[in-house]
Amino acid sequence: MKRIISIFTAIATAAFVLTGCSDSQIFTAKNYRFESADIKSITVNAIDREININISYDGNIRINYHESEKEYYEITNIDGVLTIAYTDNKNWSDYIGTKPDAKYRKIDIAIPDNVISNLTATTTNARIAVKNLTVKNAMMLTSNGGDILADKINIGSALQLKTKNGNITGSVVGSIDDFVIKCTVKKGECNLPANKPTGNKTLTADCNNGDVNIAFSNIADLL
Repeated sequence: MKRIISIFTAIATAAFVLTGCSDSQIFTAKNYRFESADIKSITVNAIDREININISYDGNIRINYHESEKEYYEITNIDGVLTIAYTDNKNWSDYIGTKPDAKYRKIDIAIPDNVISNLTATTTNARIAVKNLTVKNAMMLTSNGGDILADKINIGSALQLKTKNGNITGSVVGSIDDFVIKCTVKKGECNLPANKPTGNKTLTADCNNGDVNIAFSNIADLL
């Protein structure tokens, strides 16, 4: 079975919206919907997939993506932890040749504001973009080979951003005085202090071969 959905915690619908061919594969557009009251944390693990996360305005968590018989997602909800994990059943010969079209290599997620405690997203060779979102506790974004955009992010305790061969940009809600800051940059420039020891929240940026540019804003900027 490709995915296991907890029947007592989720309202999930899969829709075969359209299909397309790419790299000798047939990709199908699908979507899932979860009641946000059933979800405490979200973890996204992807490979060679762009991750876009924005606000949901209808109170539900929504996931939109494409998958084929060889490349798909395992989506589980266990005790309020929603996990979205890319997986495949490719043979070695499937890795020879071109990648699927970019429109099939992304996942869009909509999350109601200020309802989940933690958000973790990881990918390779693609960007992660999270915009206009409040989480009660912590957010961690990691991309090996792509940019990270964390724009107008409001966190309760910690924001951790890590990339290799990509830039980290965006803004967080609050003043710089609110944050303990730890910033490591190799082969790039950074507008943050390398080490700021005081604050009631933590901002960590780790960038190898890229730049870091994070601004600080107020809550009105989210409206």
